[in-house]
Amino acid sequence: MDEGASIIQLMNAAGYDVATPGNHEFDYGMAQFLSLTEKANFDYVSVNFVDKDENTVLKPYVIKDVDGVKIAFVGISTPKTITTSTPTYFQDGEGNYIFGFLQDETGEKLYTAVQNAVDAARKEGAKYVIAMAHLGIEADCLGKVADGVALNGVAVIYQQDLIACGQQRTLGSGKALVAHAVFDAAVGVIGVQDHGHM
Repeated sequence: MDEGASIIQLMNAAGYDVATPGNHEFDYGMAQFLSLTEKANFDYVSVNFVDKDENTVLKPYVIKDVDGVKIAFVGISTPKTITTSTPTYFQDGEGNYIFGFLQDETGEKLYTAVQNAVDAARKEGAKYVIAMAHLGIEADCLGKVADGVALNGVAVIYQQDLIACGQQRTLGSGKALVAHAVFDAAVGVIGVQDHGHM
């Protein structure tokens, strides 16, 4: 096995522009994930993948110019990654956590990080802000994050225009939610028309 290297090669070949890490990006350990991000021809973004001092490990967002329109992509990783991946990958040799996902009981840290990234992207001139979210709506996930990150409300609360979501296991009915393939039953696609509507 190549520990994820062929996946990055495929993503490069497919022309990915941006990605957000979910729990499986860490399947081969932290050093391997960080090495793979360096081989990617695209940006990995996450507002809440942080080191022990809560500094972001990746860029929280990137802005891409698409036909003269600035579009920001804000990455949001599920705080559950710390347990749905292998916890020891986020620890030092003595079992101390040196990486995290701004997980707390209230979700306030995550909420603040997302809002700060959205505000910064808007200040930089982004016409559209797209949340690249790897979140779920399962009850045990929602207890870990603020209600504002509970997918269907995030577009309104954060002033985002679209949520592109992985880890979503049900079809959403909220404002501009585009989920990944849901057990091969649906694939979300969105387009922006000349007059700016999605």
